Amino acid sequence: SDETSAYGIYLGYGAANITIGGDSAEDGNIIQYNRDGGIVLPYDNNQQIEITHNVVSRNYGLGMGIDLADDGFTYNDFEDGDIGPNEFQNYVDYFQVFPLTAQANQFWAWGVTTTGSSVELFGVDDEDVERGIQFGGADYFISKSSVSQMGFSFSDEDAELVDGEMTTMLVIDSSGNTSEFSQNVPVGKDSDLDGI
Repeated sequence: SDETSAYGIYLGYGAANITIGGDSAEDGNIIQYNRDGGIVLPYDNNQQIEITHNVVSRNYGLGMGIDLADDGFTYNDFEDGDIGPNEFQNYVDYFQVFPLTAQANQFWAWGVTTTGSSVELFGVDDEDVERGIQFGGADYFISKSSVSQMGFSFSDEDAELVDGEMTTMLVIDSSGNTSEFSQNVPVGKDSDLDGI
């Protein structure tokens, strides 16, 4: 990047098969307050970049959280495996968090992703919520889940969730290719417990 840019992490041409983060939240990076975005994968040959267990919040510019291709948010396509950074790994297509039982503050998170072998669930930073960020602002790691037959879930034992908390997710495939952040979703009551 040029002298006036201020990215958190900006991968160079040919950077591939690396991990940004670690095996647990304690091993992750804190990537905040960057003017031009948090983590940017600008080149088609930026492949198998696993981005895991990091705090990526309070970043600004087009890239805000994670930016594949350095062009702002990239919407999902019908099929994955594209030519591009991290094969333009699709983010979570759909997820929600609602009470598993009638008891207060016991929530279950579940969703659907057309690609990937695991997902990571994060809490979104209040500042990013107030700024109207709709995708990402991962301020703290909550839990990780494997993907089976395009679905995933987090039980109350996996993830201690709080009513009103805003959450976001990452998808990681078996090669480490990591998506951009999913749409932010609030933890909330589902009055008839039908999942809608």
